[in-house]
Amino acid sequence: MSTINSIIAYRIKQKRKELGMTGREIAHSLEISQQHYSRIENGYTKITVEHLFSIAFILGVKPKELLPNYKFSNEKEMIKAKQSLSAESIMPIKKSDMYPT
Repeated sequence: MSTINSIIAYRIKQKRKELGMTGREIAHSLEISQQHYSRIENGYTKITVEHLFSIAFILGVKPKELLPNYKFSNEKEMIKAKQSLSAESIMPIKKSDMYPT
């Protein structure tokens, strides 16, 4: 399970619980099985862009609110991250990014 998937999954689950919704309700809205939704919410399945946007809509948030907060200090770091396609190896994620207060 990648760090990015873990962060997205954590944020989805937190928002869902905050709204008092069940995984079954969201799975039904997405027209996927409850098991598949559970794998997304627990970070075991990579979320598709389509599902990310759909889940954000269902939860009433912007998709970017479910994504990690990567901050690059300069353009060189951003380019390096794009090339490697793995921002975790460029910039370790702080606990505060994963579990915002």
